[in-house]
Amino acid sequence: MLLMELNYWHEGLSHEKMMECVARRTEYTYPEGIAPIAEYWPAGVGLDTPAVVAIYEADDFAPFLEVELLWSEYFDIKFFPIVSAEAGLGMLKEGLKEIEALVG
Repeated sequence: MLLMELNYWHEGLSHEKMMECVARRTEYTYPEGIAPIAEYWPAGVGLDTPAVVAIYEADDFAPFLEVELLWSEYFDIKFFPIVSAEAGLGMLKEGLKEIEALVG
C-alpha cells in the first residue's frame, strides 16, 4: 500500500524545538517495514503548509505508529492512503464500465 504523510509544525513550537527536530532528522532512519519513495520539504512553510511531505510503501500500517510517536512532539501528522494517477485512472475506467453495465 502507498501512504502519504503530511507533517505540520505545532503552533507555537519554539525555534529551539525546531532545531532539535532538524538535528534528530539528520540521524533518523525509517523503521523496518517502511520503504520511503519520496520526502519533500516545501519552501515557505507556514502553519497551514506541510513542513514535510513524504510518500511510503508498506505492507502494514503498524510501522507508522512508531513514526507518529517519534515525531508527534514537533508535528501534527496526517497519513493518507494514496494511489498513483495511473492506477486511479484505471480504477475510474473500471468503475465507469461497471456503472454503465448496471444502468444499461
